[in-house]
Amino acid sequence: MAEEEQVTLSEREREILRLVATGASNKEIAQQLFISPNTVKVHLRNIFSKIGVVSRTEATLYALKHGIVEPPIPAFTSETPLEQNNQPFPTVSQSPGRSWWLSWRGVVLLIGAIFGITLLVRFLILPPQMPSDTPELQSAQRFKALASLPIGRSGMAGARYEDQLLVVGGRTPQGIDGAVWAYGLDQDTWEARHPTPALVEKIGGAILGERFYIPGGCFADGQASDMLEVYDLRRDEWENGPVLPYPICAYAITAFEGRLFLFGGWDGKAFISSILVYDPAFEQWKEVGKIPLAYERLYSAVVNNKIYLIGYGGETQTMPQLWAYYPNREPEQDEVWEKRKDPPASLKPIAMTALAGNLYLVGESQNPSEKKQQTLWAYLEASDEWQQIASLPTLMGEEGLLLSTDTRLHFIGGRWDDKEQETHFAYQALYTINLPVINR
Repeated sequence: MAEEEQVTLSEREREILRLVATGASNKEIAQQLFISPNTVKVHLRNIFSKIGVVSRTEATLYALKHGIVEPPIPAFTSETPLEQNNQPFPTVSQSPGRSWWLSWRGVVLLIGAIFGITLLVRFLILPPQMPSDTPELQSAQRFKALASLPIGRSGMAGARYEDQLLVVGGRTPQGIDGAVWAYGLDQDTWEARHPTPALVEKIGGAILGERFYIPGGCFADGQASDMLEVYDLRRDEWENGPVLPYPICAYAITAFEGRLFLFGGWDGKAFISSILVYDPAFEQWKEVGKIPLAYERLYSAVVNNKIYLIGYGGETQTMPQLWAYYPNREPEQDEVWEKRKDPPASLKPIAMTALAGNLYLVGESQNPSEKKQQTLWAYLEASDEWQQIASLPTLMGEEGLLLSTDTRLHFIGGRWDDKEQETHFAYQALYTINLPVINR
């Protein structure tokens, strides 16, 4: 592993990350390390913040990529028993004439494991190519209706925190409110939390540690706010943070390496192209650059230590554009923006998120002669290509939320036909498979 990663993570954090990669739960990690589950949670939040991931799946991929853990391919020897998933392999006795068989068996198993991993990546991260008469059946099997929002909502902020999805503020059929709802991923129920005093819409939010940061927003009269609302996730309390340099709403926001990155937005008069960064350690905002264009719609997500930004609309841009932003590059010395392959020109972006190293985009067809249709697309970074995944069984409203968990994408709310929607459904983007250990 590179020296940078060694400095970034402490030995305890690396130890916990290795256990996460084995599939161990917080309770199991706590038992193995003789610490409390709450201590494990704190370590995981710090680890996720440092390496720029939001789930155990992404953390495992990071650990594999950077050599913190080895790929799960058993190496058989005749000297010591091996373990996989905490299940011991039997010790192999050293009898004459057996060494060639062990070597041959190891090669076969290695080839089989590599082939199996290739199939898993091909068929589980993205749906397999199927005959033309089966895609609708496949999509129906992966989509699942979940508990609806207590009230229709659009223009809200949302995030995943531990085993919950949070939805804050936005517009309802009765107007803008500051309600906070928490969805239990295990219980499939919504619970009310302490509301925010800010009554704004067209907001976004990001979590750093145990705090949910929501900057700006649009008031009912269309004017923008310069407030920073901070939600203490553990205490269920709100407080004000440092005000922004100027009012802003309808922006894109992302947490990256312990800081907030806020891209573009509406300042009450026009769409702007500024990039603001907030560092909670210094409690101040700083303008660090510009986005390529002043877009009307912006969506951002972190993949592989860079921030991807999709922009759409504005005075000069009617087709979606994809850009990769490198926050750690020096603007004076390096090019901080890289152009990547755009989504199909016929799509109007509705929402975007990241999961397991891929971007997922919901797009709506802009062809007026076609029936309204929304589709789910994935951006494959390695090949710089977009792939259509599925058609949405239920139309997602504009200014709704697309949130990711360990294996699922959650589609929540939005405005459709001038009405705020209560819709909540999920798409199974990844499958996890427990492979049995065979003892002879």
